[in-house]
Amino acid sequence: MCGLVGFVNNEKKHVAGLTACISQLLYLDAFRGEDATGYAGILRKDVQKHIMYKRAMKSPDFINTSGWATAKRHMQDLKYFIGHNRKATVGDAGVDWNAHPFHQNNIILAHNGSLINEHQLMPTWKQHFDTDSELLASLLDKRPVKEVIPEVNGAFALTWFDARDGSMNFLRNDARPLHMVTIKDKNLMIWASEQDMLEYVVTRNDMEIESSDILNSGWHVKVTDNVREWEEEQVELYTAPTYRGNAYPHNNRGHNTTGDRVVITNRRNAAVREQNKLLAQYSLSPGQWVKFSYLSFARYSYQNGTKSNAGTLHGIPASNNLRKCYIQVNNFNPVSHSMCHMFRGKVLRIETRTGDRYPTIVLESVEDVVSEPDKSCMKDYKADIAPSPQLPIILPNSDTYEPSGEVEIIKNIAGHVVTPGPKDNRRKYRGPDGLFFRSKDFRKLVSDGCVNCTGPITRGDSDEILWTRDDRPICPACVEQHNKGEIDLTNHIEQ
Repeated sequence: MCGLVGFVNNEKKHVAGLTACISQLLYLDAFRGEDATGYAGILRKDVQKHIMYKRAMKSPDFINTSGWATAKRHMQDLKYFIGHNRKATVGDAGVDWNAHPFHQNNIILAHNGSLINEHQLMPTWKQHFDTDSELLASLLDKRPVKEVIPEVNGAFALTWFDARDGSMNFLRNDARPLHMVTIKDKNLMIWASEQDMLEYVVTRNDMEIESSDILNSGWHVKVTDNVREWEEEQVELYTAPTYRGNAYPHNNRGHNTTGDRVVITNRRNAAVREQNKLLAQYSLSPGQWVKFSYLSFARYSYQNGTKSNAGTLHGIPASNNLRKCYIQVNNFNPVSHSMCHMFRGKVLRIETRTGDRYPTIVLESVEDVVSEPDKSCMKDYKADIAPSPQLPIILPNSDTYEPSGEVEIIKNIAGHVVTPGPKDNRRKYRGPDGLFFRSKDFRKLVSDGCVNCTGPITRGDSDEILWTRDDRPICPACVEQHNKGEIDLTNHIEQ
């Protein structure tokens, strides 16, 4: 369950209460999703330009960031506003880039719900996207709505902007709600997932509701210049095929049949059985304690509004039976542990990831193992968790990073080291801390645009970008103005 909020505002004059209304909707909508918050705003004067900001934090923390301050400054200049509160399903909850909305060329999309047939939509989707929602944004960018939606199996309420015709679009199925109100004497429409919350907040900010509607399931609604004149088109929704006999086709998961009667099976039970089968291959079971040695630590770039020591711990199992496995511990806080090089933790699950040679064992309830510390490992560990320089702006990477050895380090946005392949020389881009990132991950690093001017940043800018302490990019144009003394970015960065 996630939460959607937003508006279409075609008023040329200031609308009293609109900024406060959206701030309060985003704040209250946290009960639908606390894992991440984000927004995208499309400018009224030029719908080809937008501002975007999203972070893996609750909305009460999010609305106190500089990114939300930018939204409030531009709120009255926005034609469309797309807000989202995330309850994570697919994709790491602690990574900023998995927050909504998602920008895919012509589409900026926010999604409430989750899909269950991603591999049918795109067999190799995990190689390109981390979330099913980002996959959906890409599909809507490449194909018409009437072709994509009938193939989508799962729950969804969608709000998206299409730059090709400058329209705001809405579509849902019965599994997720979406409510809309129009404001009396204003060319203004506001929407939210929760009807009572929407009507209360709008009324609280002295805006009189003219009409209140729930979006009809299966109808694609398009709004542009008049919020009372919708373009509506009915779209066929996904229908699971039925089969006679006891045949159970593999590509129609979640459905079992006996004669003419369709029985919906429990997907969770099937997933548990598959997980137990995979664990059994390595003589493991949920809750079992596993020892492992420290390998690396990837601190989260931004968590709950501040730099945090928490991150992802990686290790190597101590047991010979598990040598062909990796260890991963999410939300690990090194401050709560000693500097011993050995740990142990309870098995949570095991994952086989596309592109990884060996499976990853995800642990919980990690604790230290009392033993003689490995001092060389301690040195590496301290380097990993060392605080960032207390400077508002990190200098250009070309001046601060010198590659060591013949193989350069390439990391993805979750902090995992990526083994260089034959094509990596053509698709690695310099990012924060002088590390090289794959094309897919670098695009996510710069998806918010420049921290100063909010302008877009391309992969070709990678060698000229400045990075702030919280790993946000500053475009080459703003860097040049800063170096010339035309603007001062020192105080612009959040301290």
